[in-house]
Amino acid sequence: MTGRLRSVAGVKSVAITNILPLTPLAPSCAGLPDHDSIPATSSVVGPGFLDTMRSPVVAGRDFRTVETQPVVIVNQAMAKRLWPSESALGKTVQLGCRTKATAEVIGIAKDLRFVSVGEPAKPHAYRPLSQNYDGYQTIVVETSLAPEAIRKTIADANALARVYAVKSLSEWVDQSYWQIRWEVSVLSAFAALALLLSAVGLYGMIAYHVTLRRREIGVRVAVGAQASDILRLILRQGLTSTAIGIAIGLVLSAGIARLMAKLLYGVSPTDPIAYAAAALIWLFVAAAACYLPARRASKLDPLEVLRNE
Repeated sequence: MTGRLRSVAGVKSVAITNILPLTPLAPSCAGLPDHDSIPATSSVVGPGFLDTMRSPVVAGRDFRTVETQPVVIVNQAMAKRLWPSESALGKTVQLGCRTKATAEVIGIAKDLRFVSVGEPAKPHAYRPLSQNYDGYQTIVVETSLAPEAIRKTIADANALARVYAVKSLSEWVDQSYWQIRWEVSVLSAFAALALLLSAVGLYGMIAYHVTLRRREIGVRVAVGAQASDILRLILRQGLTSTAIGIAIGLVLSAGIARLMAKLLYGVSPTDPIAYAAAALIWLFVAAAACYLPARRASKLDPLEVLRNE
C-alpha cells in the first residue's frame, strides 16, 4: 500500500503510525532499569514517519524496515528527563508501567505535541512498526493532492481495504481544537458579560456623582466655564478611576495568567501586546460609559441649578 502511494505523482513521502498526534493517548510509563518510572506516552511508527511529520531524528538514526533487536526512538523531552547530563543514544529504557519492555535507544526525535497544540513537550517514545504491528494503522502522506485522490488510490490498490477517514492535516488540527474552542467560548461569554456590567456600573457611578455635583457645576458655568471644560472634568474623573482599576487588574492578571496557559497557542501568558489591547478596550468602553453623564453635565443651565438649590 505504501509503495503504491509513493509511486503516485505529487506524493512526497508516505509513512505509517498507529495513532496520529493530537489524539488522546493512553498514559504509560518509561524509566531506566532499577529506577523509578516517569509518566510517558508511546506510539508505533514506521520508517520515515518522523521526517514526514517534520519531526526528524536529531541524533542517532530512524527505524529500518525490519529491526532485529528491540529498539526505540525517544523524543527530546524524554531524553532530557531520563538522561539530563549524557546522551540517550545506546542507553536502555523500559517502557510500560506494569509489564515493562526493555529496548535500546537508537535515536532522539524532535518534540511533537500529541494531546494538544498548546501543551508543553512531554516524554514520548516511538516503537518500530515491524515489532508492534496490530493490523489497524494510519497512513500519513505528504502530498499536494486532495484527500479524495488519496482515498481513490488506496481503493484501487486494495478493494478490501477499509478506509475510515481521509483528512488533511489542517482539518485534523482544526478538529482537535473543539475542547479549547468550547472553553474559550464560555470564558469569552463571561468576559463580555463582565465588560457590560462594568460599563453599566461605571455609567451609574459617574451619573450619581454628576447629580451630587450639580451645584458645583452650575457655579463653574456661571463664572465662565465652557461646556467643553465641564465635559473634560467629568471624563477625567471617570477615566482616572478606570486607569487605577486597569493597573490593579493588570497586576492581578499577570499573577494568574499561567493558569490559562493551556488555552493559549502562539501567545505568551504575559504577552505585552495582549495586555495593551485589553487595557485599550477597557479605556474605550469606560470613555463611552462616561460620555453620556459628562455630556448631560455640560448642558446644565446654571440659573435652573442655582434656583433649585
